[in-house]
Amino acid sequence: MKRNLLLTSLLLSAVQALFGHSPEPVNPPAELPDGISVAPAQGFVDTSNNAFPKGVSGIGLTFTQEIMPNPENTEPATLYYQDFSTPAEQTLTATIDIMTWMTGGVLFKERVWTLPGLYKIEIPEGMFLFVDGVDADGERTGSAHAPGVTLYYEIYRGYTVLPGSGTVERIDGAVLRFPDAFEVRPTDLASEIQFYMDNSADEYAYSYEITDEDGDGRVNDVVFSFLQSGRVVTAPGVYGLNIPAGAFEFRISADGAPSEDYTEWKNQEILVKYTIPHAPRPEMDPDPDYAVKSFDTFLMYLPDGFDLWFPDTMGQSPLYGVDEDGVVDTTRVYAYAKAQPYEEGDPFITLRLYDPLTHQMLDSYTPPTAGMYCLRTVPSLLFGSWAPSLTGGEEYTGGSDAYDYFYTVESDLTGVSCPGIEADLTQPRGVYTLLGVKVADTVTESLPGGLYISGGRKILVK
Repeated sequence: MKRNLLLTSLLLSAVQALFGHSPEPVNPPAELPDGISVAPAQGFVDTSNNAFPKGVSGIGLTFTQEIMPNPENTEPATLYYQDFSTPAEQTLTATIDIMTWMTGGVLFKERVWTLPGLYKIEIPEGMFLFVDGVDADGERTGSAHAPGVTLYYEIYRGYTVLPGSGTVERIDGAVLRFPDAFEVRPTDLASEIQFYMDNSADEYAYSYEITDEDGDGRVNDVVFSFLQSGRVVTAPGVYGLNIPAGAFEFRISADGAPSEDYTEWKNQEILVKYTIPHAPRPEMDPDPDYAVKSFDTFLMYLPDGFDLWFPDTMGQSPLYGVDEDGVVDTTRVYAYAKAQPYEEGDPFITLRLYDPLTHQMLDSYTPPTAGMYCLRTVPSLLFGSWAPSLTGGEEYTGGSDAYDYFYTVESDLTGVSCPGIEADLTQPRGVYTLLGVKVADTVTESLPGGLYISGGRKILVK
């Protein structure tokens, strides 16, 4: 599982396929050398389904024999965007999947590319060596260079789903929006759209109409209604909206107006997941109600009435940006948080930040611009027994849901802004380091200077 997660981070992300009815790419896919396959496949990549983060961040190569990174390689892999004569980004980073030793990856570290348009990626000869033996220390050795590879992709974003995947209190509908289209029509495959609850054989009724929901003067929005017997969906659980590939076809012209000169497209498969929590959302520190300048660690506090069994230390909770409309932009992961091993008796789980491409732990992370950011925790980050007082019904045994924590990042701040501490700090509450290690019973004890956690608040000891 860990190896698969590592490999996944090298790819353009999940849910990608070629358009069956798309126009031919400007640059046809290049022929691959014998014995090498590429993921994702060359051609069209659709990043519109905001259920998953997608974009050009790296390429995965699978060989028919074992490989290893070439320690003497100095020639970078190169990514070109639109202008194929000027490199847009370069990298020397090459990794391998050590579970198979046949899958390698090349990472583009500076950003995750999501801009619509044409991409060419050149991976030079010799970034990898074919393994030909083992040395005295048991390390693999290689001498023959793996061949170079040239790849062509085109990113297309023709539609989006609002709201996107995430935690919600209720579900009544969604909008499949085609902002560039002047005409949208359902196909026979639209009858196969599903709205359902995970781990249940039951499907829920839905209806839709194509209308001008956003008021742009074009009838290009598919508005779904999920009302059940005239009521919104509120039962706890994870719900999926699955729109099969080709359920809708849409036409786009140069100026967005009806025209005889247009391009016709069909949607790819769209899967959006909505979570209605089984229990109240755990509190998080830093408190989402207060502004920050940067992030170091997150502390997720365990609610009273919850008996934790273990945290899912493999889960990667992404830190996303939020656009001007308040919509979580899942096309780029700025960092991700992973739960640290849990020590019995601690009232919280510590989440440490990691770089999404190098998987290196970060002491701190300062977002590139001021604005709103969202930490989206992975499902079952907390696993245990939830008391009836938390669920509003029967005792629930299982994992936590995915939760969204929104933070305002302000460039003129010097750190986390916390509310004043009004509680009596002389009472035994437990004093913890930012890594979750208990160091004292009360803050009145002699402590080395530094930042601590007590009673759910950060305390500076000078």
